[in-house]
Amino acid sequence: MGDRIDDLKDANDYFQRGKTYFNKGDYDRAIKDFTKAIELRGKEDADDYGWRGGTYCYKGDCDEAIKDLTKAIELRDEEDANDYGWRGVAYHNKGDWDKAIKDLTKAIELRDKEDANDYGWRGEAYYNKSDYNGAIKDFTKLIELSDEENAGYYRWRGAAFRTKRDCDEAIKDLTKAIKLRGKGDANDYYWRGMAYRDKRDYDEAIKDFTKVIELRGKEDAGDYILRGSAYRNKSDCDEAIKDFTKAIELWNGKDAWSYFLRGKVYHNKGNYDEAIKDFTQVIELRNREDAWGYYRRGEAYYEKGDYATAMRDIEKALKIKPNSEKISSLKEFLLKETVGASNNKATAQIPKSDRALDKLLSELNSLVGLSGVKGEISTIINQIKIRKKREERGLSQVVTSNHLVFTGNPGTGKTTVARLLGKIYNSLGLLSKGQLVEVDRGDLVGQYIGHTAIKTKEVIDRAMGGILFIDEAYSLVVKGSSNDFGNEAISTLLKAMEDNRENFIVIVAGYPEPMNDFLKSNPGLQSRFNNFVEFEDYNPEELYEIFAGMCKDKYIIELNSLEYFKQYFTDLYNNRSENYANGRDVRNSFEKAIKRQANRLARYDNLTDDELLTLTKEDIAVN
Repeated sequence: MGDRIDDLKDANDYFQRGKTYFNKGDYDRAIKDFTKAIELRGKEDADDYGWRGGTYCYKGDCDEAIKDLTKAIELRDEEDANDYGWRGVAYHNKGDWDKAIKDLTKAIELRDKEDANDYGWRGEAYYNKSDYNGAIKDFTKLIELSDEENAGYYRWRGAAFRTKRDCDEAIKDLTKAIKLRGKGDANDYYWRGMAYRDKRDYDEAIKDFTKVIELRGKEDAGDYILRGSAYRNKSDCDEAIKDFTKAIELWNGKDAWSYFLRGKVYHNKGNYDEAIKDFTQVIELRNREDAWGYYRRGEAYYEKGDYATAMRDIEKALKIKPNSEKISSLKEFLLKETVGASNNKATAQIPKSDRALDKLLSELNSLVGLSGVKGEISTIINQIKIRKKREERGLSQVVTSNHLVFTGNPGTGKTTVARLLGKIYNSLGLLSKGQLVEVDRGDLVGQYIGHTAIKTKEVIDRAMGGILFIDEAYSLVVKGSSNDFGNEAISTLLKAMEDNRENFIVIVAGYPEPMNDFLKSNPGLQSRFNNFVEFEDYNPEELYEIFAGMCKDKYIIELNSLEYFKQYFTDLYNNRSENYANGRDVRNSFEKAIKRQANRLARYDNLTDDELLTLTKEDIAVN
C-alpha cells in the first residue's frame, strides 16, 4: 500500500491506512483517509465515522468529532462503547460536563471489561462540575484499574478531596503523587500546601509553598501571596512582609490585593505609617472606590490618634458600602471617641469639596481600554481650553460645534463616558450643571400630531445645562415614511441646539453604519454633528480586567484559576456574534459566576471568609 491517496481504489484500503496513520499519530492524514473511505463506500459505515470522529477528538476538533460519533451511533445496529467514550471525551474537552458524564456513563455500561480511561475522563468532568463525591469515586476506580500507579491520578483525587474539605485524605493522595513522581512537581506541592493551609497547619503549608516557588520555571507572584498568607496566619510578620513585597515587585506594583495584605501585616505589627501607605496604594489602584481600603486606613489613622482623618476614611468607606455593619460599627465607635464633653457632637467633621478637572480626567483615564476614545476626548477638552484662553484675551473666535456622535457596539462604555463628559464640561465652565439625561425614541416621539414637540421640549428642558444622550438615535428616522413623528422630534432638537449652543450639548449614539445614514437623512444634523468618537470592542485582556474590577471588594479570583478565567474571556471574544455586548456580557458572566459559586458552596457548613470570597474555575459559566 503506497502513501499516495491516488494509488488506492478501495474504501477498505483507505480505512486500514487511516488506522495506520492514526496509530502513528498522523491525525491529518488519518482524517483524509477515513474521509475518502466514507466517499467511496456504497453504504454509510459506522466504523468510518467512528474512527474519523475519534481522530478528530485526538486532534482537538471537538465539534467535528461529536458530529461523526453521533453519526456512528445512529448507524450502528448495536451500541458501541467506543463511540460513546470518544464522544464523551469530545464533550469533556468542549466543557459540556453534563453531556460528557452521560456519554462516559453509557460507555462504562456497554463495556465487557471496565476501562480506566472512562473513569478518568468522567472523574474530571465530575470535578469540573463541582461534584467532588462523584469525582473521588471515579478517580478511585481509575487508580484501581490502572496497571501502574500514576502520580497524576492521585493528584486529581487529592485535589478533589481538598476541595471537598477532606484535608487528611487529600494530603495522603498528594504525598503519594509526590513520591511516585520522583522529580518534584510544583502542582503536587501546591495542592498539598493548600490542604495543609485549610487544616491550619501553617508550618507544613509554608514548606510546600516554598517547594512550589523552588520548582516553578518562572517566579509567580501568587505563590508568594500564598506563602506570605501562611506566614501571616502564623503571626510571622517579618516573613509575611517579605513575601508580599516580592509579590508586589512581580506584579510591578499594580496589584491592590498584595498591598492590602501587606498593609494588614504592617498594622498588626504596629507600623501604622507603612500600613497607611499600603492602604493608600490600594485606594489609588482601585480608583478610590475601595471601601475596605478606606476602612483599614481609617483603622490605622485611629491607632495613630488622628481621629478626624480616621473618620473621613470611614465616611468614604460607608459611602461605597452603606449597608456594612462592620464599617458602621467602627463609625459609631469613632463618634464616641470624638464626642465633645459639652455639646455631645463629634469633633471630626468631613469636609466637602467639588471634583476638580484633573480628578475627572483621572476617572476617565482609569476606565478599562478605550484608548482611542480617551484620545478624542482629550483633544476636545484641549480645544475648549484654548478657545476659553482666546476668549479671555479678546481674540476672535471660530464658532465650532460641541455636539458629538458616539459610534460602537453595545456595552463599550458610551453612557459612562457621556456622564463623565457632562461633569468635565461643567468643570470647564462650558455647561452650567453637567447632568446627563439619557433617552431613546420612546421618550421623544409622541402618539399624535403635536404631542412629539411637547415631549421633546420637556426632555430638552430637563437636559438644559447638561448633556442630552440619545441612544440609537437613528430610530428617530423611519425610512420611507415622511409622515413619521420622529422627524418632528429632530426639528425640535435642531432648533434647541441652535438656540442654546452655549449651555446645551447633544450626544447621539448607536451602531456605525445606521448612524451615518441617520446623519445623512437631514442636512441640519450633518452641520451640527462633526465630532465623532468611535468606541471599539473590548479585547480579551480588557474583558478580563472589567470582570476583575467587578470582583473588587466583593470576590477574589482563585490564583490557580486566573489563566482559566482569562481563557474564558478570550473564547468569549473570539466567538462573539452579532449580539455581542462587550461589558454587558461581562456583567452577565459575573452574575452567573456568583450563582454558580453559591450552588457550589451551599452544600458545605463552616465556610471560611476566604471560601465565601473566592471564585474558582468551576464558577465561571462555560459556553
